[in-house]
Amino acid sequence: MNRLLIISLFSIFCVFQAKAHTLIKSELINKIAKEKNILKRIDLLVDLAELNIEGDSTTFFSQVKNIRTLSNENNYVKGIAECEYLIGDYYYTKGKLEISNSYFYKAKELFFKIKNKKRLADTYTFIGIIYSELSMFDKSLNQYINSEKIYEELHDTIGLIQSDINIGATYSDIQLYDKAKSYYEKALNLSLITNSKENSAYCYANLGVCQKITGNYNKALEYYIKLETIAEELSNKYLLGTSYFNMANLFINMNEPYKGYQIAKKYIKLYENSTEPATLYYGYTILGNSEINIGEFNQGIKHLLISFDKAKEINSGNLILQTANNLADAYEKTNDFKQAYYYKKITYQLSDSLFKVNNIKQMTDIETKYQTEKKEHQIEVLNKNKKLQNLELEKKQKELRNRNYIILGIAIVMIIIIFFSSALYKTLQLKRKANFLLKQRNVEINQKNEEIMAQRDEIQAQRDEVTNQRDKIALQQKKITDSIQYASRIQNAVLPPAENIKNILPEHFILYRPRDIVSGDFYWIHQQQNKIFIAAADCTGHGVPGAFMSMMGVAFLNEIITKFNNPTASEILDQLRINVKRSLHQTGKTGEQKDGMDISLCIIDSDKKYLEFAGANNPLYIIPSVILNECEEQLSCEAKSKSRIDASTPLSMTTRLIELKGDKMPIGVHLTDEKPFTNNIYEYNLGDTIYLFSDGYNDQFGGPHGKKFMQSRLKQLLIDLNSKSLSEQKKEIEFCIERWMGNHEQIDDILVIGVRIV
Repeated sequence: MNRLLIISLFSIFCVFQAKAHTLIKSELINKIAKEKNILKRIDLLVDLAELNIEGDSTTFFSQVKNIRTLSNENNYVKGIAECEYLIGDYYYTKGKLEISNSYFYKAKELFFKIKNKKRLADTYTFIGIIYSELSMFDKSLNQYINSEKIYEELHDTIGLIQSDINIGATYSDIQLYDKAKSYYEKALNLSLITNSKENSAYCYANLGVCQKITGNYNKALEYYIKLETIAEELSNKYLLGTSYFNMANLFINMNEPYKGYQIAKKYIKLYENSTEPATLYYGYTILGNSEINIGEFNQGIKHLLISFDKAKEINSGNLILQTANNLADAYEKTNDFKQAYYYKKITYQLSDSLFKVNNIKQMTDIETKYQTEKKEHQIEVLNKNKKLQNLELEKKQKELRNRNYIILGIAIVMIIIIFFSSALYKTLQLKRKANFLLKQRNVEINQKNEEIMAQRDEIQAQRDEVTNQRDKIALQQKKITDSIQYASRIQNAVLPPAENIKNILPEHFILYRPRDIVSGDFYWIHQQQNKIFIAAADCTGHGVPGAFMSMMGVAFLNEIITKFNNPTASEILDQLRINVKRSLHQTGKTGEQKDGMDISLCIIDSDKKYLEFAGANNPLYIIPSVILNECEEQLSCEAKSKSRIDASTPLSMTTRLIELKGDKMPIGVHLTDEKPFTNNIYEYNLGDTIYLFSDGYNDQFGGPHGKKFMQSRLKQLLIDLNSKSLSEQKKEIEFCIERWMGNHEQIDDILVIGVRIV
């Protein structure tokens, strides 16, 4: 329960906020009225709006609108940036973290543009806080390190304290407690040096949490008592509540639940009039846990359920995980193992996503990179200083040598003159020879330069030609893509509208994911009197070729259902095969195209309470509303089936899922002897769920070994999801295939249809 690790720390560090809260509203209003400088007046209006963030929202947004208008009229970018910052702060206080973050990112870009480093660092910090509350710890650590760099550059001690606390808090969240403590202790030393009691209190709170987690309860209690003392001295309600919260949790860990319960009641009384979601979350969490530990299970579970709702309202994965774990333990103590399992499952799912080893490694790499850059910069500065010292030393030594040379020169001037004359003559001879060689070398260099220039011109011409070809290819690609996009809109227009499907099938879902822009899979839903026709088809190929086949398939189905009177499912497929073969001129000769489609088609007759099914290579799954547990019931169900063929009909059944298998032949030309499609009839009960699909879902590669998903895994997934609503089933099925695919590409179009008969 690391309450004070990140949440609300930023409020004590931002000079912008601190400045505004030191002024009474009336004083600000008087200053604004007297201020003649428009830019200074905008800054004062920003301070006034800051005071209304937690007040009346209408007044706040009216003031922000006024600030934005004045800033735009006077081209005052800082004022516009402060508007984005204010709105981000407002939505943060309301618990709308994603919206808040979008405004802080806008403020960050504007502060960076005008090079306002202090406000830029403040914005980095707030973005880091939001990422922490969203449990995106790698991103939050990156933001804190960015702010720390700027605070260090500005020699802002308060900002450095804040950054150290936040970085330590992030390491504590990912359970690297030694690194967390080192940052907290660094922040505490800076706070004591600057005599900042409020900052010291935050450090004591975080150090107490680390000590508690590592099992050093006495040291943790010592830190919490120091925190409580400072909070009472400063009359700081937030810090006092934090001390109550942490001490209550500590006593629960120390197996002193009644002490924890008494302190929990003090926390609730302190915030009895609060409406802020985070405050209510922590209050009901601590009260619920303490009540569970003293045996008041009903009251404890009631309060923990409230805290679970508040955690979801805040949308913090870390808080949801903690509360779900508390509820699982509480229900286990009351022997309600069903509820205990439900919340423990939530805990495991969130744990997997919040504490991945790769995530921890990535965060550690971020800090290592930062520390490395920092050390390299320090080494570079030291090297420059050393180089300057060496140059100064060399200069002095040179002056000393020159002085000695002068003295020595005066003594032996005549000898030097004689020697120099001789040497000069030899030097002139050598120089003439060197000049001659140099001229020859220059001629050679000029020749090579001319060759290089010619080669450069040739390369330039080739590069221009390549660039032109690339631009032509890009233009052609854009035209092709635009055409396919337009074809996609046409294909979607041919498919049944969602509103019509909703009227025909009140409870259904359709998972439709083309591999490319257009799809070779299609679905067809039609109602005629008391019958509902549903089909899921997979045409040969995908992309543009498959899309042509799919549109042809939809047209043929509409024609068949209009032309023939009350056809059966098998008759529809027989006629569809005739139409496809005739349209594609398929005769079965060797070498001709074998294009066609696989399809599963069912007819739901609401009057007779049965459905007909016929399939070309594709099956139909049924999950009954009443589970059959005995073999006799299975045989009885088969006896009731009104199949038009004998007992060899391909129907398999488990205690949870019935599979009506399609015929092993496609819609199109077939190499072996073609025969009429089988018409299967199944008597359904209200509440039965049916599933039609193409093979794209089953054939998708993925998982830890890069294998296909397979029908058996799909069957088990549908059985596991049967108790959920169809909209929830769609989300789970889509999430399952996304997780299965991982980094693998989608290999085929995907289509899954689920219908609950009501």
